[in-house]
Amino acid sequence: MAAQTPKLPQSGASAEDFAPEGWHVFFIENGDLNKDHVDDIAFILQNNDSGSRVLGIAFGKKKRGYVLQEQDGGRFITPKGNTDAFVDMSIQDGTLRFNFLLPGSNAYDNDDSFIFRFQNKRFELIGWE
Repeated sequence: MAAQTPKLPQSGASAEDFAPEGWHVFFIENGDLNKDHVDDIAFILQNNDSGSRVLGIAFGKKKRGYVLQEQDGGRFITPKGNTDAFVDMSIQDGTLRFNFLLPGSNAYDNDDSFIFRFQNKRFELIGWE
């Protein structure tokens, strides 16, 4: 049975501060996503028991720490059965990129990438490769 999606705290000093009890940081990436010249973080939390995942994106504050901007239930980054298509994510040139293996593939050069940019006060899909 999948764990319920937790409500993440609104602020924290690090990605670990957004992880509720029973969850841990599975993956983290940092870089400027909102063009304010302050590093932001995108992180994936994973439930210790069920393996369910949650995506969080927090914008960096100029003084220190982060403010939660987005939270997703992790539907597209949570493994399905014994298959985990998620490879990694990265922040490049103000975009957030998610990389997934194609079904039936075991080579990292055979993947799909979804690219998001923060614009119009939200993250929008701007590319698929």
